[in-house]
Amino acid sequence: METKTSQSTQLQQASPAAGVDSLRHEEMALSTIDQEAKTSLHRTLKRWSTERTALTLSEAVTSAITLRTARNADAKSLNVALMRELRQLVEAMEVTTTFRTALDYEDGLEVVHTHYGLKLEEVRTIFAMIRRGQLAKDKLYERFKARELRAAIGEYMELRAKERTRHQYQHVHGDISTQMLRPLGLSKLADELDLPESEPRTRRGTAMRMRDILATHGEEKHQGGQQGEQAVASETQTTSTAEQGQDTDQAAQ
Repeated sequence: METKTSQSTQLQQASPAAGVDSLRHEEMALSTIDQEAKTSLHRTLKRWSTERTALTLSEAVTSAITLRTARNADAKSLNVALMRELRQLVEAMEVTTTFRTALDYEDGLEVVHTHYGLKLEEVRTIFAMIRRGQLAKDKLYERFKARELRAAIGEYMELRAKERTRHQYQHVHGDISTQMLRPLGLSKLADELDLPESEPRTRRGTAMRMRDILATHGEEKHQGGQQGEQAVASETQTTSTAEQGQDTDQAAQ
């Protein structure tokens, strides 16, 4: 009884320490993740401040940090950068009705943050595609506000889904364009269909016997037809000879 009591007392004393160590490891892991996210965010924002080029769709989809992670890492720096990018887009659009007030820009940022699963680089790619007329070109009639921005992002999401499907297929099966251009060998096709190299001997022998029977039957049929034609011709000739003999007898009489 005393042994069990001492063991339970030791477990109770050890449990808090183990729990503290576990929480400490989790905090350290989260701190490391947060630091990496901040580093990635600041690296991206620094590139945005020094370069005006946007990544292509395929490059942006596979980039590192998402909007949600960036917002959790440093929401203020992120919103400042997004506001600057949106303002540059508005100035390039040159439409009559567009973002002008602080409330308009807040609506625009809210639309962007609604798609928190997007990669941060994709936001700049979307803005570049809108500026080039590649997104929502049928909806921008002298107006570009939150509604049109949402429509443009919706069109981009469809393109994004196709690109992700292509990227996943390429990751598993290789480049699809190379596969389409590569001829499929007959030997490879036979291997994929699990076809035998040749017909079994018994099946081949049966097929040969059937072919011989059909060939013999065809020859007999052909010979029978020739014999029938000869008999008809002989009978016709005999009848004609008999008729000629009757005509000669009648003439003699």
